[in-house]
Amino acid sequence: MRVGVLACEMLCRELRETLKSAGIRRIFIISSEESTERRSVGNFEELKKQFLCIRFRNLLNNSFAVEIVKSSELKKVQASDENVAVIRITELKMHDNPHLLIEEIEKGILEIKDFVDFILLGYGLCGCSAKEVRDVIRRAEERYGIPVEMPSDEEGFFNNCIEIALGRDKVRSILAEEKGTFFMTPAGAYIAGEPHVVISEDGFLTAEDTANIIKILQKHYKQVVKIFYSEEDLADKRYSAIVERFARRFRLRVRSERGSADALKNAFERALRRWQQKAEAGEASEGNKASARASEARWRQAFFLSHHK
Repeated sequence: MRVGVLACEMLCRELRETLKSAGIRRIFIISSEESTERRSVGNFEELKKQFLCIRFRNLLNNSFAVEIVKSSELKKVQASDENVAVIRITELKMHDNPHLLIEEIEKGILEIKDFVDFILLGYGLCGCSAKEVRDVIRRAEERYGIPVEMPSDEEGFFNNCIEIALGRDKVRSILAEEKGTFFMTPAGAYIAGEPHVVISEDGFLTAEDTANIIKILQKHYKQVVKIFYSEEDLADKRYSAIVERFARRFRLRVRSERGSADALKNAFERALRRWQQKAEAGEASEGNKASARASEARWRQAFFLSHHK
């Protein structure tokens, strides 16, 4: 089984749990095509992408065999006989530019389509319209014949990563009780806990103007919800310190809520089932050509469901 993943780094915890449950053993993280030697001092966008890949690799290293590769090296995926995932991670704050997120998804699908069996999109709508996302998925499936799934429930795609982590109804319930709520996840906390600077396009480091942000938070926000996925998260002193420091700075009370990877796992399960059905249809029409892969798909689905209960 070869799964393609295009996802935001905010969902790295959920993604790790989903791939572990699915029995993935090896992961290829796609990085920039540019070599270290060719990077110029002013090419900060490329440096940020490299840093993002390394940060994500470090999260996965204890659970998988992980390799950072260039697009031109994806033939390694085809040569692997293991259950593998090919992942391109996009940085936090893509919701600031929804049109760029749509472009990233389309480019990512084109990049990995020939090397994977199906594709999982680890995003909420993040400012995009549901129609825009549906159109991207429809075009990919019609042109390339590959199943593509994104987290959703009976109402449709989730609006953001917080709804994916907590569920749409839970987020609504929390906001109904207190509209002035800021949500924080372990991934978001660790990213925000790093030096608070912005790398500008001209290469200068500029501190963000936080004065207005502080005023807005102090005036309109009353609490921060600390999302945790395990007892390990609750016992994580660094995570707790980041949340508590944030709460003190903006005079917010702290509330804890348990999140889960279920929404992402459900999307994976749907994509896996559709790939299985496609393989079985090919087996029926072409004899035994697809039998080995279809058998693997059935076994993998049973394995995933048994660990997902």
